[in-house]
Amino acid sequence: MIRCIEFFDIREIADKYVTFLFGRISRCINEVRALAMDHLVLFLQDCHVSQITANIIKRIGTEFQSSPTSLNRVRFLEIYKKLTDVFSRNFLRNHKLNDLAIKLASDKTSIVKKKFLEIAFNLRIMLSDEEDGILLVQLREVLNRLCNDKTKDIAKV
Repeated sequence: MIRCIEFFDIREIADKYVTFLFGRISRCINEVRALAMDHLVLFLQDCHVSQITANIIKRIGTEFQSSPTSLNRVRFLEIYKKLTDVFSRNFLRNHKLNDLAIKLASDKTSIVKKKFLEIAFNLRIMLSDEEDGILLVQLREVLNRLCNDKTKDIAKV
């Protein structure tokens, strides 16, 4: 990946490569999907053009977090988890990724709420007491509501 970026202008490859990765994330089996997510995160790490990074993050929100299909919303949370492993609080805050993740806690489908509970610890770590007070309150309220959820899948978590 790094070699590719060294030899080509990142603007030339960003759109085609990211489109390819999004396709693999949306439509492939779990192993391929996980690798595509890993490569998307690596690409974001190596991409030092803020406009390209912002466009990719916006596209992640549009195609996955705001998707009408629950599986794509789960995929957003999986991507979010991978992003929390390598990016800073400020990166996630500046790109509003924490806000997008918290919105999925109120999803209608239990599979999305279950995945949210699985990544809730990562989300909490990414929130600062001083700068993210409103989101922390929202997170507490959402977790309290989910703890009282009687849905079979949610109760197991």
